[in-house]
Amino acid sequence: MKDNNLYTLDGYLKYWYYHNKTVIEGNPEKKLPIICSDQIEQNLDRLTRFAGFSGEKLGFRLCSCKNSKQN
Repeated sequence: MKDNNLYTLDGYLKYWYYHNKTVIEGNPEKKLPIICSDQIEQNLDRLTRFAGFSGEKLGFRLCSCKNSKQN
């Protein structure tokens, strides 16, 4: 990475950790909804209310896209 003038992987990961920690600690919980990606569908109403929209109004349709490759 150094040969391409890039930071080390450790440097990128440390910055990513610092960034996420700063965002989480610097914002009140009610202004920062954190939802695991596998729980988006169960929390769609919560997300749309937070954003000030309704799912029907936006035409949300969730799908589960599976990798078509067979291992």
